[in-house]
Amino acid sequence: MKTIALAATVVVLSAVVTSAQFVSLHDPSKPLSAEQVQEWARAVAKHEKGQADEAANSIAAWSGDQLYLLFNELRALSAFQKNPLILASRRAASRRRAGTASTCASRTGT
Repeated sequence: MKTIALAATVVVLSAVVTSAQFVSLHDPSKPLSAEQVQEWARAVAKHEKGQADEAANSIAAWSGDQLYLLFNELRALSAFQKNPLILASRRAASRRRAGTASTCASRTGT
């Protein structure tokens, strides 16, 4: 009986330890700052493809959690930009701007 209790304890403890190892360190109350996103964008602009340059090294120093947050921010932004309602709104705004520009040009005689 003691052997079964000991085995059960080992299994439970190993499950607890294993699950604790895979708990994300992500703190949802601490999203990426705008400065971090800008830092990433500047690094992308400066990076030379295939080179271990300063831009690549600066982002390589980020933690896995920071990269995970960045990935999710970029994925959400991409989904936002592809949203049909957003696309329709952009088209309407573009048509309004084009109409305003032509109205202004006709008033000035150009």
